[in-house]
Amino acid sequence: SCTTRSPRPGEVEGKSYHFLSVTEFERRAASGDFLEHARVHGNWYGTLKETVLKAMRSGLDIVTAMQLADKVVNI
Repeated sequence: SCTTRSPRPGEVEGKSYHFLSVTEFERRAASGDFLEHARVHGNWYGTLKETVLKAMRSGLDIVTAMQLADKVVNI
């Protein structure tokens, strides 16, 4: 996942999140690089399409937060 918020103590770039500037995040969003993205508490968060596709190509089953939220709402 990517975010525009500052790293918290102990978070590692590329492991915890990809920490992007607002400008870079918005550029990537405009380019269609994100599967989904949203502004939460004043910061942007998003899931890169390429990250999900790479995981799927490796054989992993992918469940997104959007799918989980949909299931909870529809219970």
